[in-house]
Amino acid sequence: MKNSDFVHLHLHNEYSLLDGIGTAKQWSVRAKDMGFNAIGLTNHGNVDGCLSWQKECIAQGINPILGAELYVTPNANIKQKGTPRGHIVILVKNQTGWEQLCALITRSHLEGFYQRPRVDYEMILECDMSGWIIMTACIGSFLNLPRSEWFYKELYKVNGDNMYFEMMPAFHQKQIDYHHKWFDKKILDMIPSVATVDCHYILPEHNKVQDMLIAIQRNHKWNDPKRWSFDFRELYLMSADEVYNGFKEQKQHSHKDIMTAMENTLRIASECSQFRIQEKPVELPVPPELIGPETYFDELIHNGLIDKKLIGIPEYEKRVNEEYEVIKKKNFELYYLIVKDVIDFCQRENIMIGPGRGSVGGSLIAYLIGITQIDPIKHNLLFSRFISEDRSDLPDIDIDFEKNKRHLVYEYLQRTYGNGCAVLSTYPRIKTRGAIRDVGRVFDLPGKDISAFAKLFKYNEDDPTTFKRICEKENEAINFKKKYPEAVELVQAIIGQIRTTGQHPAAVILSSRDLRDGTTCVLKKNKTGSPIINWAMDEVEYFGLVKLDILGLSTLSVLDYAKDLINESNRSVVYGDRYRGGEFRYNNVDFENPAVFRQISNGNTAGLFQLTTPASTNLCKQMGIDCFEDIVAVIALVRPGPMDSGMTDNFLDRKHGDRWKKLNETYEEITKDTYGILVYQE
Repeated sequence: MKNSDFVHLHLHNEYSLLDGIGTAKQWSVRAKDMGFNAIGLTNHGNVDGCLSWQKECIAQGINPILGAELYVTPNANIKQKGTPRGHIVILVKNQTGWEQLCALITRSHLEGFYQRPRVDYEMILECDMSGWIIMTACIGSFLNLPRSEWFYKELYKVNGDNMYFEMMPAFHQKQIDYHHKWFDKKILDMIPSVATVDCHYILPEHNKVQDMLIAIQRNHKWNDPKRWSFDFRELYLMSADEVYNGFKEQKQHSHKDIMTAMENTLRIASECSQFRIQEKPVELPVPPELIGPETYFDELIHNGLIDKKLIGIPEYEKRVNEEYEVIKKKNFELYYLIVKDVIDFCQRENIMIGPGRGSVGGSLIAYLIGITQIDPIKHNLLFSRFISEDRSDLPDIDIDFEKNKRHLVYEYLQRTYGNGCAVLSTYPRIKTRGAIRDVGRVFDLPGKDISAFAKLFKYNEDDPTTFKRICEKENEAINFKKKYPEAVELVQAIIGQIRTTGQHPAAVILSSRDLRDGTTCVLKKNKTGSPIINWAMDEVEYFGLVKLDILGLSTLSVLDYAKDLINESNRSVVYGDRYRGGEFRYNNVDFENPAVFRQISNGNTAGLFQLTTPASTNLCKQMGIDCFEDIVAVIALVRPGPMDSGMTDNFLDRKHGDRWKKLNETYEEITKDTYGILVYQE
């Protein structure tokens, strides 16, 4: 039987956390190699990996089928130990089906969560099921729950043409008994069967890896006789022949029944494989205080030119016009205004803000309307680093706030944008050291051996290939491998797998839509009860969502406290004319104060943002800081690349008098401030 005559419709990859194994790319490559034309994804209680699944399948020329295996309970309002739950599989046929599934999973988190995100009978029956294929799932099906026969009969009334009973080829007595139970109840008289495998790993030999992930998830020991694991090993990406033969071994299905169940996978795939998650245009929310944002944006720019006394200066007016044309062409002005609104709130509430971080410093308009405090023309910063004609994605404005007041900024965004505001998910992966300690704990290996082995790996060496190389070359690693070969094999296998879901430390998502409606995301709750969306950072813009980075910086808290101390002292003692008759403000600080440069050159850098590391301090002392641009150069040159390449040493030599051969006038003009060396740091 050809593999193209069968479709896997029930499958868990790494987004079934610490249960499924393998990335979307690994699964799709294997499916292509085996000759499958389509393949479905149905992770436990989520659609979080669906976009990457779609992209990787399409890249391999395979039709992606998207869905989820949800946790069902008779009544989601009952949240107590022992509350029964089962599984149901929902596959998506069209956009309506996708949005209904996302909205249902959102309800499973916001309303039904108890140990797992759960939906109940009523939640499902309230959905528009016209865009779904419904399957009964594994032996842990909702069919085993109280009142399940009533429920599936109600489902049948609404969506009977799109319901299927899942038959699985595992040669296991529990599976065989499950089939018998429901065949005896004549379930196939109501709904047809479909052949599924419930794949959790790609290759048969990966079953032990899955066992390890489950042991880590449940904090079990490997030798514990009560350790939970699957009782059967047929949860891999079987060929069509293997599926057929598995059913034959069960000795309870006729050839005709098996073929019908397998052919039904093609029928379902034909209905589902045309759906694609569509990229959405960004729909920015409008801050409630703004009326006529187009006019307001123009007024802010004009007032900024007046306030900063830049009206009539050709260089500034030309730059404003150039930036304005690009911003308007890309419809980015509202994004500027959203950030400006946050800045205004902070000024009203006395929350200190950083002068500007990253490429936004290159925008003169951001400087004029008060988003940044850095004049990009004075500091020779490029607008094209922030926005350019050939980039379609939104610019990224990172803002630093006082760390101990950051929560006030997030609360303001929640009040302002309501259900259009949430935080961003992350998906932390198992790193090498963590994998070693996890496997060591499950195998109950001596702590001393585990610690010594883990220390052989640097924090940034987190891929299986590097792990394998070190285990083959380092004597300590070779000895550990000889002593614990199974542990080393499993460590290598789980490195890079998703461990859990987390929360991005800074990113806040904004949308003009209600994030609960299923049109852009699934909405969950974090540990503190705040809303959190399911997409990762590199996916949010695909769904038309905007990310703001609300960065908490402890340095700003210290600076704000120092400012208060200075002003308190000034009220009782006048330190010269500098502070007489006015408050001390950082905006008025002289960037060319020789006394400050002397302090930095002497190595007094404790507490100075980005200059506190020993390497930065030493470089400041070696260089001798003469101007603000020297500080900028230090931040660029102290990185491993420049230091390892010799660039840093060359810069020091040339700053202190060494001459160099000048070969190109244009190049020398560009690098005249950095002694003929290509150094760049915003």
